[in-house]
Amino acid sequence: MTNDGHVCGEGQCELCQRYVKRLTEHHLRPRSQHKRLRKKGLRDMDFLNAKAMLCRACHSQIHALFTEKELALHYDMLEKLLEHPDVQKWANWVKDRPDRHIKVQLSNKKGTI
Repeated sequence: MTNDGHVCGEGQCELCQRYVKRLTEHHLRPRSQHKRLRKKGLRDMDFLNAKAMLCRACHSQIHALFTEKELALHYDMLEKLLEHPDVQKWANWVKDRPDRHIKVQLSNKKGTI
């Protein structure tokens, strides 16, 4: 498994709500940040390993918008991701697209939080 997420079966994307043939596991607290989070006292592995099931397009878009540190510090819950205006804009745009390769929209804001 890579940080791009393990590919799972078909289902509904938790971000854009599209029904797709392949979902990916998005770690809400990136594994690369677990050591730092454990040093801050977060030891509950269920909490650290919480995942959201996303389509490939939404998963790639999240990683295009945010660094792993930003994800761990500010967007560690699906609800927090969905509150971000760029994520809302993306989800509203992609929800009506067919389940095929979709180019992500890169952000010049990545890493500025």
